[in-house]
Amino acid sequence: MEIKPTILVVDDDPGARQSLEVILEDDYRVLSTESGPEAMKVLQGESVDLVLLDVNMPDMDGLEVLRRIREQEEEVDVIMVSALNLARKAVDAIRLGAYDYITKPYEPLDILSSVHRALSKQKLNKELDFLRREVEAVRGFDQIISQNKKMLEIFDLIP
Repeated sequence: MEIKPTILVVDDDPGARQSLEVILEDDYRVLSTESGPEAMKVLQGESVDLVLLDVNMPDMDGLEVLRRIREQEEEVDVIMVSALNLARKAVDAIRLGAYDYITKPYEPLDILSSVHRALSKQKLNKELDFLRREVEAVRGFDQIISQNKKMLEIFDLIP
């Protein structure tokens, strides 16, 4: 049985949270919270693959939550969700490392597509890291140098 990726939904609006949960629950393990501080607690205690984060929340706004996530969890992608279509907020979110910025009202397909792209990117990055480690393990520094014909001749001269 394949383990479902875990998505954390963070939104102070219960209706918006429930809507996202319904969209995602068939294909993903969904956790949800209503505030930034709660989200940070969940991220400390759970292995989360992706965060869907509302921009406008009391206590701690989404950009501050994103900033804190970036300080602690580089591997977790964050998709910002907002009722406001403000270019400045979107630019700030992307600069802080958000994967995407989606405005409400959204189509379920928009959410699913963005989530799928973010998780696919993560999977490719993990595979790339694994392959890099494999190459480094197989080809040490001495093998890189010794592939050059002239260097091989010099090595032959060394007792």
